[in-house]
Amino acid sequence: MEVERRPRKVTILEARLLDFRPGEVAEAEVDVLCGKGTYMRVLASDVGDTLGTGGLLAWLERTAYGPMTLADAVTVEQLQALDDPGGALHPLDLAVAFLPRVDLVPAQALQVRRGQSVWVPRLPEPRPRGACRAHSAHGELLAVGELQGNLYRPTKVLAGW
Repeated sequence: MEVERRPRKVTILEARLLDFRPGEVAEAEVDVLCGKGTYMRVLASDVGDTLGTGGLLAWLERTAYGPMTLADAVTVEQLQALDDPGGALHPLDLAVAFLPRVDLVPAQALQVRRGQSVWVPRLPEPRPRGACRAHSAHGELLAVGELQGNLYRPTKVLAGW
């Protein structure tokens, strides 16, 4: 069954051909640096269609996400050898550091902890729009959400009580 896919804009910053193995079923190893929302399986299919050969993805390995790379990764064996495996965890902020930051006063932070939207009268310049991360007055990451005008709507609350 064929599933219809709507075209969407994606960002491909770099694509490098690492290896090519010709044959009846040719294989290409490609390293792609791309923006969010890029589906590698669709990219492989589209490249194959453009070449007139068809294409599919046989292997996918995410080697980086924002500032985190495989070089920063810890194996299961390394975790098992640690007295405190929790010490190998990165701060939660690292995964969303690319998002604009909105700082909240204590009353707003309490509302966001409850999953409620808040009005933020003072925003940093340049004014953030869309996806943002919200922090407490003490710098604790509380949530990620959407900023529409001055209204912050948390979509994922990360802070506990």
